[in-house]
Amino acid sequence: GGEDGNGNSSEVNVYDIATQTWSSFNLTATREDDPNSQLAYFLYENKLVIAGGWTSNFSGSRTDLIEVVDLDSYGIDTYHLTKGKEDLCGCAANDVLVFGGGNSTELEAVDLKTGGKIVHELGAQNNLDELECGVVGNTVILAGGNDTEGDTVYVYNTNFHTLNKVALPFSRNELVITTLNDKLYIAGGEDPNNITTNEVICFEEIDDCTLSITHSSMDNISGIYKASGEILSTANNPAGDAHYISKTLVTLDTGFESNGIYDFIGEIGDCTEYCTINLNYTDTPCNSQSTCSNFDDTYTFSISPMAVNGGTSYDLTGDINQTNVAFGTTLNFSRLINDGPMAFIIEDLSTGCLFPFNIIPPDFCSMSTDVHTCSTAYEMTQSCEYSAPGPNQGDGCHTCAGFTNHANWFSYTATSNTTVSIESCQSPANTNLYVYEGDCNNLVQIAADANDCWPAAQILNIPVVTGTQYFFEWDDRNDDEPFEFTFTIN
Repeated sequence: GGEDGNGNSSEVNVYDIATQTWSSFNLTATREDDPNSQLAYFLYENKLVIAGGWTSNFSGSRTDLIEVVDLDSYGIDTYHLTKGKEDLCGCAANDVLVFGGGNSTELEAVDLKTGGKIVHELGAQNNLDELECGVVGNTVILAGGNDTEGDTVYVYNTNFHTLNKVALPFSRNELVITTLNDKLYIAGGEDPNNITTNEVICFEEIDDCTLSITHSSMDNISGIYKASGEILSTANNPAGDAHYISKTLVTLDTGFESNGIYDFIGEIGDCTEYCTINLNYTDTPCNSQSTCSNFDDTYTFSISPMAVNGGTSYDLTGDINQTNVAFGTTLNFSRLINDGPMAFIIEDLSTGCLFPFNIIPPDFCSMSTDVHTCSTAYEMTQSCEYSAPGPNQGDGCHTCAGFTNHANWFSYTATSNTTVSIESCQSPANTNLYVYEGDCNNLVQIAADANDCWPAAQILNIPVVTGTQYFFEWDDRNDDEPFEFTFTIN
């Protein structure tokens, strides 16, 4: 990364110690010129993993990009986080990449073999932007959190994709995680009052689903913890009983791996006895409702859960509730994309096996959301209420006044000599609007507004000439949130 004189660079320079020679390759994305670009990077086997961070200068954008570089060939495979993230941590085990915290309260796991992704909500009240990460066997350990929520160690088993929480006696951050002789140690740190600790916590993997945890200091905590969160033994825990999650939260991106079978494995007995629920999830494409607004787009999906080593029926709770449903029954759902994710829990009525999962809606389909540059401007052909995704990425601003970087672009080619009007007065976003004629290489500004219907922009009765193309730029000078606007051909 950094800056090479021609702007921000995507180049990675490699120094071979044995031959004392340099070589280089290019990443998919640039990184900002600040050495601390707030990304996650780590080595896994013969791979270099780089994720998140900022992709341009100080006023640039967080990226959701994950780049996995093969250090033998410098070939790059790419994956994506749920959103652009900074200050996250990352580790890998068992061909699973695990990323935690940053400007979020999530843990994301990406399977390198299948490309599948699971997202776990960690349950913190604030962003976990100071997490540290380490690996012991097939288990990823995250600790540190932030000043107020560093009293939890997150234990993620990459075999079964189960997440446990281990409670500590007090919150701590700026700690150290290291491994030695197949054991992982969390050491030191300081509490919210800047008081340091001499505590050392040791994690040792006993088998594929069991960890031994020893907490050594003036206090003494020890125990054996299962992948599903069962406590087999504890001793002298001054924090009281620790709290654990005994279920896996699976997040499904609609359109991704449709017709896939998503398994939840939860413990019902000893280490070798598991209940399994196959979700059997399918989804269908977005329905535009034949309008030009994205915000009435709908999608449908279905589930047909099946139980292995379980019962014959289940309860579904969450955003939709159904009771005593027979396993194998197909349930169909329809939802507005703009209503956001759906959350459910399936409970096997015989074994108590729980399977919580989220459904993330697909992208809008009435119009393209790739409108962040002039060259990808969406062509408006009728009077309508249109949807803008928000000028939050792309570095596509043209006027770029003040601290402006990004824009949403729309265009209209006049079919008669008339006037057009454009406004976002019904939207709460603080919009800023420019109108141009010409082409993307030679734009001539003919109108502009920032607050004619405060805090939104409005320009009425713009004269247009048959056959002339006009461009409308909504930039991020005041706001980068999604909004709707009305375009009227008078």
